[in-house]
Amino acid sequence: MNPNELIFPQDVSVELLKAMFDAAYTHTEIDSDGDLYVKEEIGCYVLPNKNGTFIQLVALFRSQDNSSIDARLAFVNRVNDEMIIVRGYMRKNGGFAFDYYLPIEGGTTKRNAVQSTKFFLPTVTAATKNCDNEDVVK
Repeated sequence: MNPNELIFPQDVSVELLKAMFDAAYTHTEIDSDGDLYVKEEIGCYVLPNKNGTFIQLVALFRSQDNSSIDARLAFVNRVNDEMIIVRGYMRKNGGFAFDYYLPIEGGTTKRNAVQSTKFFLPTVTAATKNCDNEDVVK
C-alpha cells in the first residue's frame, strides 16, 4: 500500500482504514458494531463520517467512581484550555472522551491519516497525565 496515495471522501471506509493501519504495523480490530479500534499504548476509535469528509478519532476513558462531577468538569476544562489538538468532554455515563477530526475533503494521504492518529494517541496520554490534577481518570 502506497502511504503517499491520496484518499478522498468517496474512498473512505472502515476496510480501507483498517488496511492502512495494518500496513503501518498498528494493532487494529473491528468491534461488534463494525467500528475500527486502533491501539498502541492506548487506543482510539477511528470513525469515518457517513459521507467520508472527515474521520473522527475518539479515545474513551472511565472516571474514578469517587470523583465529583465538579472535579471531572474541571479536568475536561483544563484539557480544553491547555491542549491544542484534542477536545475533551464528559460523557453521559460520567466517563471521558477525547476526540479530533481529521478532514478528508479535498483529499489527504494515507500517511497523514495514520500519522495524525499516531500523534493523537500520545497527546491524549499527555492530557490524562498532565491535566488530571484531582485523579479523576481511571
